[in-house]
Amino acid sequence: MLKTLIVEDEVLARLGLHQLVDWEALGFSLLEDAKTGPEALERIRALHPQVVVLDLNIPEINGIEIQRHIVESGLPCQTIVISCNDDFTTVKEIMRLGAFDFLRKLNLSAEALTDVLLRCKQAMGTQSDAPAEPDEPRLRRVSYDSLLKNADSVFFARPYGCVISVVADRAVPQLSNLEGQRPPLFAQVKGGVCVVTRGEHGLYLLLRKTQSSEACEALCGGLEALWNARVTLGVWEGCIDGLAALNQALICVEGANLFACYDRPERVLRLDRPVPAATAPDFDFGMLCGRLKLALSSMDEGDVLEAVSAFFDTLRSHDMLAVNLLKRMLMDILGLFSATAQRLRGNIEDVLVNGENYHYRTLLAMNSLRMIERWFDDFARAFVHTFFIRHKSQSSDILHSVFAYIDGNIAQPIQLSAVAKHIGISENYLSSYFKKEMGENFVTYVNIRKVEKAKELLRANCLVYQVSESLGFENNTYFTKVFKKYAGMSPDAYRKQFAAPTPETDG
Repeated sequence: MLKTLIVEDEVLARLGLHQLVDWEALGFSLLEDAKTGPEALERIRALHPQVVVLDLNIPEINGIEIQRHIVESGLPCQTIVISCNDDFTTVKEIMRLGAFDFLRKLNLSAEALTDVLLRCKQAMGTQSDAPAEPDEPRLRRVSYDSLLKNADSVFFARPYGCVISVVADRAVPQLSNLEGQRPPLFAQVKGGVCVVTRGEHGLYLLLRKTQSSEACEALCGGLEALWNARVTLGVWEGCIDGLAALNQALICVEGANLFACYDRPERVLRLDRPVPAATAPDFDFGMLCGRLKLALSSMDEGDVLEAVSAFFDTLRSHDMLAVNLLKRMLMDILGLFSATAQRLRGNIEDVLVNGENYHYRTLLAMNSLRMIERWFDDFARAFVHTFFIRHKSQSSDILHSVFAYIDGNIAQPIQLSAVAKHIGISENYLSSYFKKEMGENFVTYVNIRKVEKAKELLRANCLVYQVSESLGFENNTYFTKVFKKYAGMSPDAYRKQFAAPTPETDG
C-alpha cells in the first residue's frame, strides 16, 4: 500500500475524493486529510506519505509552496494536483516543480483519477535500499532521494569506480523490474551494478569497476533492443566514496542529456567535466513566438506548421541550449496553443495525439528534438482540426449559424437550400461564402461531419445499419460509400477495431 495524503480545504471535495475511487483496491492507503498548508507540511514531515493529492488553493500556505518544499527537501513522494485553478502559468509552474500530473477538479471522473493513480503507482515501482554484498553479480536498485537521507559509511564502504547516465529518447520502463537478476545486457559489465533512480525519468548505473568501451557499447545496444528506443550513455570514471563525489559525477554525466536531446550521433560519451551549454538563447525567441501567435490567430494549418518548423530550425542552427532552458521554451510554445484554446473556450486537453492528451508530461519525457518536432507537428495538425470550427464560428455569424444547424440536424438529410432559408440568405451566396471560408464545399463538410459522428457511434458498438439510419442516410449502401471515402475503410471494418464481432450481420 502506498501511503497517500489528501490536501484539500473544502469538506465536500475531500468527501468526494474519498468516495470517487476504491483507494485500497488500487493499492493506496489514505492518511488523515490535511485542510491547510501548515497541516499538510506537518503531516508530510511526520508521516512521510509516498503520494500527495494536492489542491493548489489552500489556506495559509498554497499548493505551489508545498510542492516547492517537497522538492527542496528531497522528499521521496509523488504529487498529483487536483485543482480548479487551470491558469497555464500556474500549471506550468507546478509541473516544472515536479508534480506527477495535473487534473481539473471540475467534473473529475473516477476513470481519470484511476488512470493517474495507476500510472503514478507504476512509475514509483518498488524501492530497495539494502546494499549488496561486494561484487555480487546481480542488479539492485536504490533511489537518489533515499541516498540523500540514509547514505552512510556502509553504502560507500567500498568505493564505486564508475557512473553511467542512461538517457532514452522517450519515456521507457526503468530497470527496477530486473532487480535481483543478471540480465544478458549486462554480460560484459564488470562487477556489481546498482541502479540509481532520480525522479521519474533519471536513471543511472553505479558500478564498482571501470568499464571498457566494448562493454559500454554492448550495454547501449542491449538497452536500445530492450526498449526499442535510441539510447545515449554518459560515462564518468573515478573514485566515488561518498555523496559529494557521487554528485560531482552526476553533474558530469548529465551532459548525456544534452547530446541526446540535440540528436547528436554519439552513443557513448566519456565525460570528465560538465558539458557547456548556453543558458540564454542567442536568437530572438520572442519573434518566433510572435510568428506562431499570428499563425494561430488565423488558424491556418500551413502557417502554424511553418511557424513551428521555424522554431526547431532555429534551435538546430545555434549553440546547444541547457536542457532545462529548452524545456521551458517548449512549454512556452505549448502555452501559446493553450492560450488560443482558452480564447476559443476550450483546453488543449481537448486535443488528442496518438490517443493521449497528457501533453505537458509527454513533452517533459521526450529527449530528442527530432521526436519533439514530430510530436509538435502532429499536435499542431490535431489542434487546428479540433479548434478550426470554433475559430470560424467566432469570426463569422453566418458560419456559426451553419454549424449550429448542421449539428442540430445531424440525424436528418441536410440540404444547402434548407440551411440558407433558415439563416435568411440566398443559396448561391451561402455556397460561395462557405467554399471561400472553409476551403471545401458544403456537401463535403456535411458528409465529413456525419462520418465523424458515425465513428463515435461505431466505437460505442452500434451496428452499421443503426448508424446509417440514425444519421439520415437514404440507405446503408450509400452510407458505406461515403464512410469509405472519408475514413479510408468500411464502417464494419472500423467498428471491428473497437468491438468484438457479434453474431448479427449488419452489412
